[in-house]
Order: sequence, then structure tokens, then C-alpha cells
Amino acid sequence: MFGNTLTVGSGSKGKLEVVDSQVGITGSADVGLDGFGDVDVTGGGVLIGGDLSIGVLANGIVTTRKGSFLKAQNISVGSTGDPLGAANGGSLVTGNDCEVTARDSVSIGEFLAFGIATVKNRGELASPIIRVGPLGTLLLEPLSNVTGGVILNGVGRIVPASAEDKQESGPAVIDGNLTLGPEGMLIIEVDDPSMPALEVLGATTLSGELIVEIPTDTVLTANQELQLVKFTGGVTGAFSSVTFPVAPEGFVGTTEVVDGVVRLTVVDPGVPSGGEGEGEGEGEGEGEGEGEGCAASPTAPHPSVPYADVAALLLAAAFLL
Repeated sequence: MFGNTLTVGSGSKGKLEVVDSQVGITGSADVGLDGFGDVDVTGGGVLIGGDLSIGVLANGIVTTRKGSFLKAQNISVGSTGDPLGAANGGSLVTGNDCEVTARDSVSIGEFLAFGIATVKNRGELASPIIRVGPLGTLLLEPLSNVTGGVILNGVGRIVPASAEDKQESGPAVIDGNLTLGPEGMLIIEVDDPSMPALEVLGATTLSGELIVEIPTDTVLTANQELQLVKFTGGVTGAFSSVTFPVAPEGFVGTTEVVDGVVRLTVVDPGVPSGGEGEGEGEGEGEGEGEGEGCAASPTAPHPSVPYADVAALLLAAAFLL
């Protein structure tokens, strides 16, 4: 038991490791108050009676591993930020078989600081409401689970499993409603085209972008169908645009929503990296069923940054400040 409050990273770098034990805090906890803060929970748990703020005026990182858990009232990832413009932010990693729970809400990159929350294979992030702001990124691996409503006004990225988890496949799941706001981006990194990368069990409202990334060495065939997202609870609205910033050279595809599933049809498979030949064209899409398709362009209006690079930048910034 740490008592009423806990601060990791105040004035200088601070680190807290919880290994195969449980820690209780009756009040609030700040990680990265005004110095770099790092909390690592391995095989144990942390119970916080109040709020958890990660990355307040400095960088903060909280990582759960090996079936551990973390619970708080509210969790802010990228809590407030420095009004003078200093680079800072927060990172929350829900590891394999781990559970992170906020009794009221989770906020990711909603304020002046950027935030990144990663839910790894078989991990669970749970809260009645999870808000991803303009400076926020929510990263989901296969078989990860988000329990609660998600409001996405930043970036939601669905990524392939890491090398050690490749033997297990399945979609990431949002067990709640999903709202993709006008400024929001849903990025799908295609790994297994035979199944959707994401399944939403609640009602979905669309008005933001869909960005599809296909590894450039992928061998595709004309008229091949790839499943991207399954909206089990129904869908209204439409994506404002569909783009393919990463794909074999010359790739062209169309998207449509059929029976609640976003399907990508290959018009021109393009040339995988290392191959020969050329392919050109523009994509089109028509909506069916509950959703609406839209034109697909090979160029995205926003740069795409792999989530591993984002995390690396956060770590690098933390040790430089």
C-alpha cells in the first residue's frame, strides 16, 4: 500500500516496478508529473482508488505484462500537456492476458499532450467510455478486446500480431458502440485477408476516414475479396474517404459494406515488391446494406507512421528531456 497518492517522475526520472505482488493507492496517481515516469507491472496488480494520469507535464509510460491488472477511476493517457509547448505525452500498454480497467472513463490524447494506448494479443481495456482525441492513438492487436463505447476522433490502428503471437489469429473486438468522428481515422494493416481485422459488437456510426495498408510484397489476384471490418451491431453513415497509402505498386481496389462487413475487392492487384510489370487505375465503391462505400485512392491525405515507431519516439523523447 502506497497511501493516499503516488507520483512517479517528479522533478527527475522515476521508475516503479511491481513484480508478482499487488499495490494499493487510495487516492490518485501521476506518472510523468514533471519528470519522466515509468511504471512496469509484471504478474501482479495495481489498484488505484482515484484517477491515473499518464504524461502530465512530462512523458509517462505504464506497461502491464504477463497477466497483470491495473484498475483506476479514470485513466488519462496524455493527461494535460505543457501550455508552453514542451513535447510530452503518455503511453499505456495492456499486455498479453492483462486487464486494464477504468471505472468511469479512459481518455487518450484529448488535451495538449499526445497519448498512445496499445492493447496486445488477448489483452483487455475496459471502461464505460473510451475517448480517443485528436492527439490520441488506440492500437489493437488480433484477439485484443476493448469493452465499452469508443469515440474515435483521433487514430484507431489495427495491427498484426507480434512474432511470438502469430500462432493465434482472430479479429480485435470492440464490445460496445463505435463512433468514428469526422476527424477520426481507422487504419487497417491487412495481415490475414480471410477474416476481418476488427469486429464491432455494438452500433457503429461512421463519418471519418478508412485507411488500408497492404504490405507491398503481398500477392493478390483480380476480383479477390478481402474482409476488413465486421459491424455486428449495425452501421450508419459512411467513411468520408478510403485510401491505400501502402500497397503493391499499381494496386487498385473498391470497397463496399455488404451485410455489415466492409469488403475490399481487388480491381488491379498491382506488382508486389520484387515483381515486374505495371498497374494503374483509380478505385470506386458503392454502398450496400447498412453502410455506404466510397472512392478508393492509392494516396492517403495523412502520413502513416507505424505504431512501433510512435512508441519508439515517445521513449526517445522521454530520455532526452
